Amino acid sequence: MIPKRIVVIGSDWPENEQWCPHWQGIKAGLRRLGVPSLFVSCRPTLNIDSVVAFDPDLVIYGLMDIVKNAHWRAEIRQRLPSATIVMWYGDFRDDRMNQPDADCSELDAMFVSNDAQEKRYSRKWKMKKVNFLPLGCEPIDKPQVDSRYAFDFVFIGGQIQEGAFHDRASFVETMKIKSDLVLVNSYDPAVRSRIYRAMPKIYSSSKMALDVSHFTNIKKYTSIRYWEIPAFFGFALTKRWPGCEEFYPENSRIYFDTMEEAIEKKDYYLKHEPQRQAILKRAHALSYNHSYDHRLNQMFGML
Repeated sequence: MIPKRIVVIGSDWPENEQWCPHWQGIKAGLRRLGVPSLFVSCRPTLNIDSVVAFDPDLVIYGLMDIVKNAHWRAEIRQRLPSATIVMWYGDFRDDRMNQPDADCSELDAMFVSNDAQEKRYSRKWKMKKVNFLPLGCEPIDKPQVDSRYAFDFVFIGGQIQEGAFHDRASFVETMKIKSDLVLVNSYDPAVRSRIYRAMPKIYSSSKMALDVSHFTNIKKYTSIRYWEIPAFFGFALTKRWPGCEEFYPENSRIYFDTMEEAIEKKDYYLKHEPQRQAILKRAHALSYNHSYDHRLNQMFGML
């Protein structure tokens, strides 16, 4: 399927959503592909008239807000009977987290950022077809170095202490204590917006970035951080996850299994600049394989 007109339903509220790397990536990928497209926010509410007026042959839902609002989905399907309608869901959620049951059987397909939950979403949201499609990145052509962000070891991300998110928060806290990790994060939308915009400079300017998702034991699941760091000329110290080497082999980023191994490799590569630079360059070259135009073409091919 090669769509002629696409509507993407995501969010531009609160402010930080305007700079969300996933939304920005989808927009950039569509521009490069030359497909006429419209991005519509569903927060605080969804203007269905604008979706229908664009007359898309493909609609991509991006948030659980759409799942929660069955009347939105029903009206879009009723008013766009010939359109292909799919969901591309980047977050990982399981039974430990609050996720509603829903009947989304009117959708044609769902794309998820892991290769382990086909049965879950076929059951929980009654999706007809569930496909693996990872998140992506938008590589920059040259490093954006800024002395304000010249950290030895940095992590951009949150420390959520509740429930299933606690393990990563604890890991990050220990790395701060044992390995001088600098944490960059805020839950204030305005500050979060500034962090998103500064991300290429932070990764380009820092010597090493910690790359660890909330969940690292799910087949082919990783957060967008895995894709962004090398795209922004960052050097990634990555918690290994099932399938990671399929996308970046060992010689293009540094993987670890335990905290002790992470600290050992962090100390080594901070002292061995030629090796660090060689790995960084290989990783950046590979990042072009994971840009959003590639991801969208993968989606079109599966459709």
